[in-house]
Amino acid sequence: MRTKRLIVWVLVIVLVSGFLSYGVNKRCEMARGLPDDSNVVKDAPVYGLSDMAELAARLGSPMTYIRYGDVFMLDDFEGGFQGWSRFTYAPDTVISLSGTHTRSKGTAVHITSGTGADPCGTIVRYEPLPTGSLNGFGYAFGFGGALSDIRIGMVATIAERNWHFWVIYDHLAGQLTYRDDGGGPQWFANLNLRPSLRVFHQVKLVVNLTTHKYQRLYIDNHVYDLSAYTAQWTAEVGVADQLSLTVYVLGTGAPTAHAYIDDAVATQNEF
Repeated sequence: MRTKRLIVWVLVIVLVSGFLSYGVNKRCEMARGLPDDSNVVKDAPVYGLSDMAELAARLGSPMTYIRYGDVFMLDDFEGGFQGWSRFTYAPDTVISLSGTHTRSKGTAVHITSGTGADPCGTIVRYEPLPTGSLNGFGYAFGFGGALSDIRIGMVATIAERNWHFWVIYDHLAGQLTYRDDGGGPQWFANLNLRPSLRVFHQVKLVVNLTTHKYQRLYIDNHVYDLSAYTAQWTAEVGVADQLSLTVYVLGTGAPTAHAYIDDAVATQNEF
């Protein structure tokens, strides 16, 4: 009799211990792949995210309207002007960093064109010549004030030749032009963009560095086929192969124009 009672009590103790252990584990799951003092949630394990590819997929691309090509340069200007050269042409042209108007995060490039005879400012980035033939360059921009035009440029130095790829948005005329093989502007579309310092426009130029032809232009929800057009070339002796990426802002001269540039991206292996 005494033996049976002992067995019963042992079973009760085992059952109660198991129940308590189950309840503790259900109430407080341990963190997996994280420090022991990481946040712990009820009834759900917490896992660390060590796969940066998954993180990138969750965050998405800054080029939200087009994701073709492999990115080899991406700059949201949170780190300043590192890698960018600045050129001003009027005495009161100013190129600075600003958090007043941005497309993403807290900083964009603010180009104030200035007034007078040559009211323009440019930022240029120089990159080693990328692999593959189809390459792209794009950025987001907002603008206001007396804007004349804003330009996107890629100049490829290949075997001591500069191949000039330029597209100009002429705000005054409401036109898009490209720089032809003779160096002159050629119309290819009419376009009127709304001036805005809050809603940024998106532009991306794709070119073929093997055939030296333009490929296409994306601007907001428009796509333009430029594959029939050849770029101009000029001699460039003694300069190594490279690719320069340029944003050019021109005002009318009075009053000044304002442009904010953000999320610059360069790609290779475009389709």
